[in-house]
Amino acid sequence: MTGGSAGLALRLGSRGRRLLGRCDLAPPAEGLARARWFYLVFAAAVSALCVPAIVLHPGLGTAGTAAGLAGVVALLSVRVHEFRRNGLLPLWAELPQAVALVLAARAAGPLDVGVGLFFTGCFFRAVYASTQRTLLTTVAAVVLLAACASPDPGWERPFVSQAFGIGSATLLTRLLVATLQRQNHRIVSNEQLLSTVFDTLDVSVMVGPRADAPSTMNRAARTLSAELGLPEPPEPWNTTVDVYGRDGVTALTPEQMPAALALQGERVQDMDLTLGLPDGTRRHFSVNAAPLVAPAAGGGVVVTVQEVSAQRRVQAELARLALHDPLTGLGNRTLLTRAVDGALAALRDGGAPAALILLDLDGFKRINDSLGHAFGDDVLRAVADRLRACLRPHDVIARLGGDEFAVLIPDARIAGDVAQRICVALGEPLHLTRSRTSLSASLGHVQLDPQETASTVLAAADLAMYAAKAAGRNRVLSFHTGMRSAADVRLHLEADLHRAMDDEEFELHYQPYVNLTPAPSSAPRRWCAGGTRTADSSPRWTSSRPPRTTA
Repeated sequence: MTGGSAGLALRLGSRGRRLLGRCDLAPPAEGLARARWFYLVFAAAVSALCVPAIVLHPGLGTAGTAAGLAGVVALLSVRVHEFRRNGLLPLWAELPQAVALVLAARAAGPLDVGVGLFFTGCFFRAVYASTQRTLLTTVAAVVLLAACASPDPGWERPFVSQAFGIGSATLLTRLLVATLQRQNHRIVSNEQLLSTVFDTLDVSVMVGPRADAPSTMNRAARTLSAELGLPEPPEPWNTTVDVYGRDGVTALTPEQMPAALALQGERVQDMDLTLGLPDGTRRHFSVNAAPLVAPAAGGGVVVTVQEVSAQRRVQAELARLALHDPLTGLGNRTLLTRAVDGALAALRDGGAPAALILLDLDGFKRINDSLGHAFGDDVLRAVADRLRACLRPHDVIARLGGDEFAVLIPDARIAGDVAQRICVALGEPLHLTRSRTSLSASLGHVQLDPQETASTVLAAADLAMYAAKAAGRNRVLSFHTGMRSAADVRLHLEADLHRAMDDEEFELHYQPYVNLTPAPSSAPRRWCAGGTRTADSSPRWTSSRPPRTTA
C-alpha cells in the first residue's frame, strides 16, 4: 500500500468512527458490550449479503423483491435499535419481527443466504434476553425456517443441518454470554467497591494517565488540588506552587518530583515535601509514588499524598519542650549543657573563651510561701523577661530549676559587666498584676577552661554564686580556685564529723566558769581524734564538778 492510499484509509477510518459515534454505534472499549457490537456487525454483514440475493432472485417479481428488502431493512433497524438501547424490544414485538423474517428469508432463500437472518435473530436473543426467552425464540425460529423451506423440494436434509446449527450456536452463545455476564457482574461489583473505598480514603490518591485511561483522583485529592491550586497528574506541582525538600529550603526541579521519578521506574517511599503557597504559608506532605506498569509500556503512575503539617507541629513542639522550660520559655538544663559543650569544643579548636553566669533569686522562697505559687510563677516569668531584655539574642539563657537561672556569654571579657547589669536590673521593683514586689539576686560567673567539662563549669559557677550569697547577697562574684579549695575543706570536715559521731569519738568534759559572782558550769563535749578509750573499751569521759565559789 502506498503512502497516499494509507493516508486515505486512515482518513476514511477516522470519518467512519466519527459517524458511528454520532449514531451511538461506536465500538465499546471492552467487555460484554464490545461482544454485542460484534454481533451487530455480523447482523449488518448478513443483511448486506441478503440484498443482492434478493435482488437477483429469479421469479420474485417486484412485489416479492420489495417485500424481501423491506424485511431485511426492518430486521437490521431492530438490531440497531436494540444495540443502542442495550436490550431487546418487548415480547409483543416478536410477532412483527417474525413477519419481517419470513419475508426476508423467503426472498433471500431460507436455506441459503437467508438462514443468516435466523442466526442473527437467535444470537441477539442469546446476548440480550434471558435463557427462557432465548430457548423460546430459538424454537420459534426453527419452526419458521421449516415453514419457509418446506415448499422447496429436497428441503429436509439441509433444514436439519441448518436447524442444528442454529440451535447449537445459539446455545453455546447463550452459555458464553451467561458466563461473561456473571464475570462482568463480579467485575462491576468489585469496581464499585474499589471506587467507593478509593473515593472515601482520607489519603489523597492521584493516578496519572495511561494509554487507555485518563488521569483520576479520589475525593480527598480533588479537595486538596482545589484548595492548593495543584495541577492534575502528571503535570508537576512546581508549575503552580513552590516545592521544597524536607529542609524547606532546597527547591525541587520537575525531574525530582515523585511522579517524574515514578515515570522513570523508581518507587518513591515517604518523600517529605514542603509546599510554599502563594499566600506565604507552608504545608508539609508525605508522598509515595510508584509506576503502574513498566515505563516502556506507557503506563501511568499512582501518587499518594498525606498532609503531615500537624505531625510536624507536634514534633517541633515536643522538640522545643525537650530543650525549653515550659513556664518561662527559656532553655532548660539540657539546652544549657549542650551549649556549654559546644562552647568548650570551640575553645579547644582555638575559639574565644566564653563565660557562664549563674544566678539565684534572694528571698524568692518567702514570696512563694506568702503570696502563693501562682504569684511565684508570675515572678519567674517577669525575671525571664528582664533577662531577655538585658542580653543579646545569641546569648543562651536557661532556667535550671526553682529560682536558679544561667546565662552563657560567648565573650568572657564582658562577663563581669553583663553580670553586674543583670544584678542591677533584677534589683528593680517588679510591678505585677496582683502586687508590687522587690527582689535581688546573687550571681557568680566563671570563664570556661578547655580542660573542664560542662558539669565542672556548672559546679564552679555554682560555687561563685553561693559565695556571693554568703558575702551578703545582691552582689556578683567571680570564681577563683580558692572557692573550690574552701568547699573541699568544708565537705571533708562535714564528712569527718559524721564519721566521728558514728565512731563515738567525742568526749564530754565539764568546764567551770570562774567569776566573782556565782555562775553556772558548762559541760563541753570534746572530740578525741583517734578514739582514746579506757581499759574497758568504753569512751573515756572526764568529769569534774566545779566547787561553788562565793564572792
